[in-house]
Amino acid sequence: MLKSVFFHGKTARIHHLWNSGAIKPVIYNGCHHSADSYSLPENVRLKFSKFSGGSVDLTKDEQSGIAQITLNQPQHKNAFSGKMMLDLFDAINELENWKSGKGLLMAGAANTFCSGGDLKVVTNLTDSGEEMSSMMQNALTKLSRLPLISVALIEGVALGGGAELTTACDFRIMAPKAKIGFVQVHMGVISGWGGGTRLVKLIGHTSALDLFSTGKIINSSTALAFGLVDHVVEDGENAMEAAKEWLSKRCRGHSSVTRSIKSMVSHAGTEDVQSSLNHERKLFSKLWGGPLFLEALRKNIKHKS
Repeated sequence: MLKSVFFHGKTARIHHLWNSGAIKPVIYNGCHHSADSYSLPENVRLKFSKFSGGSVDLTKDEQSGIAQITLNQPQHKNAFSGKMMLDLFDAINELENWKSGKGLLMAGAANTFCSGGDLKVVTNLTDSGEEMSSMMQNALTKLSRLPLISVALIEGVALGGGAELTTACDFRIMAPKAKIGFVQVHMGVISGWGGGTRLVKLIGHTSALDLFSTGKIINSSTALAFGLVDHVVEDGENAMEAAKEWLSKRCRGHSSVTRSIKSMVSHAGTEDVQSSLNHERKLFSKLWGGPLFLEALRKNIKHKS
C-alpha cells in the first residue's frame, strides 16, 4: 500500500490500494522504474530504432520446449545496436507469453557472445543513458524472471553489457578459450543494465567489487573459480551442442513442472521467507493429485533408479 506521495514539499494522502489500479506507476523522464509495470515509451522506441544494424533472433522449438535467442552482429562482435536492444526487449516479451516453454539458450553468432554496446549507439546517445538503462534493466529483469530455465553460452568474448547480459540467465556455460569482463570502468561508467546488482548476488560483494573496480578480463578457469560460470566446455567439444545437451538435461520434465520449479526458485531469491513459502505451497498444490503425479504413482517411479 502506498501511504503518501510528496510533491514540492506538500504531502498528498492516497487512500486507495496500489493494487486497485487507481495509483499509476511513478515515472521519471518518461521511464517507468518497475519491471512489472514498465511500458516502453514510443519516443524511446523511435529514438533507438534509428540506430540499425544486426538483429536479435528468437527461435522456439515446440517439441523440446527450448527457445534460443541469438545475438547477431558478428562484424562488431555482436555488440548491441539500438535496433538489437529493441529486438531483445520484444523477444523477451514474446517468451513471457510462451506457455509451453521450458528452457532458453542465449548465445551469440559466429562463436562469440557480445562485446557490449555498439559504438554508434554509445557515441550518439550520450544524453539518453537513463532511457537505455530503464529499457535494458527491464528487459534483463524480465529475462531473469521468465518461467524458463535459461543458459548463457559464452564463446569468444562477453564484455561490458555483454557480461551483464549473462548475469540475467540462470546458468552460464563458457567455452574453454572464452573471456569475460565487466570493463565499464575503462569507459568512465558503471554497469547500466542491472549487472552490478546481479553480480553481487551471484558471486558476493568482494568478488564483484574486484571485477568491476579493476575491469579485468578473465578466462574460463578464473570465471569458474569466481563462481561466475557453472560449467566450462571441454577442449575439442562443440560448445553449442554441449550447451544444448546441458540445458536439455534440466528440461526433461513436463513443462508445468519445470516452469513451477523455476518459479519456486525465482520467488525464493526475491521475496521474504513467508511469501516464498506461500508461493511454493500454491505451486505444489496445483501439481499434487494432478495427472502427472497420479501417472508417476501408477508406474511406481519413486522407487526406480
